[in-house]
Amino acid sequence: YQRRVRGKKGQKVAEKRADRDSSEGVVVAKINDANTRGVVFSLNCETDFVAKNDSYVELANELGDIAINFDSKEAFLAADFKGMTVEEKLVEQTGVIGEKLEIGGFEVLEAAFIGAYVHGNKIGALTGLSEATDNAEEVAKAVSMQVASMGATTLSYKDFDPEFVASETEARIAEIEK
Repeated sequence: YQRRVRGKKGQKVAEKRADRDSSEGVVVAKINDANTRGVVFSLNCETDFVAKNDSYVELANELGDIAINFDSKEAFLAADFKGMTVEEKLVEQTGVIGEKLEIGGFEVLEAAFIGAYVHGNKIGALTGLSEATDNAEEVAKAVSMQVASMGATTLSYKDFDPEFVASETEARIAEIEK
């Protein structure tokens, strides 16, 4: 009965707050036991006050344990979370907390070895290596840290704008020729 009441309250609060901006939150990165699959996502809320709350961070990590098993945000939202869907849990928690909660970004990466880094629960990166070497964990974490600190704009070298590549190449050649 209590869950049903909280769910209805959550729905009412969620409807009232649907147009609110949920730009704060927690970034979570989870990797499977074989280090071959990783997921990074954000559990968004309205204020940093909520985002820093221990129970909110705990909820985000519990969601991460579920998220690692899904390929899309939609499938993840439909997944079971202790007898309700993840989406229903977010609605319920919206009623409890009083802020709009939603899953923001959701990315999955698979490779021979996956490493991750999350900086201050705000910025996260996954790195996939083509081979699981002896120092793969250290390398993948270091690359993920660099990606997080540099604010990468692409997920693959293939995604770079050809004009950008040409201008950067020209600049490097000019620097070498000096």
